[in-house]
Amino acid sequence: MSGWSLLKVKYKSNDLNGFRLSKRNYHKIHKKNATHKRRIMKLEYQLIEAIKTSDIKFIENILHDDLLFLAPNGQVITKEMDLNSHKFRQMTVEQLVPKFEELILIGDTATSIVVYDTKGVMLGRPVSGQFRYIRTWKILNDRIKLLSGACLQIS
Repeated sequence: MSGWSLLKVKYKSNDLNGFRLSKRNYHKIHKKNATHKRRIMKLEYQLIEAIKTSDIKFIENILHDDLLFLAPNGQVITKEMDLNSHKFRQMTVEQLVPKFEELILIGDTATSIVVYDTKGVMLGRPVSGQFRYIRTWKILNDRIKLLSGACLQIS
């Protein structure tokens, strides 16, 4: 953590892994985290629109090449499989209404939790209900990629 003045102290509200940051550096990191959180929230909303419209270019750009995603049935989905479901219209979305529950940023990795009220068709079968998604986002230099996720039907 070059450039940060760190001192070992007991945990406080502005601690980072047991190290206390100077006030100036704490605010610098907090501001950077807030910027990353805003960018990730924007990407979450853009992803919703991309899923609804099967915007393959956006989805391909946002997914990490090594994406792993657990579907509600336990199947492991790769980036290629996800893209193919949109390319071949195996998934159509009539309704996808989000409720954002959590967004946590730890270093260059973020975790989001979103509940979607969903209606559509997947592999020829109707799908409807509420689904909780957890996603892991990775900040790579100036880009943010979706690294992994999982989905469970909750109603």
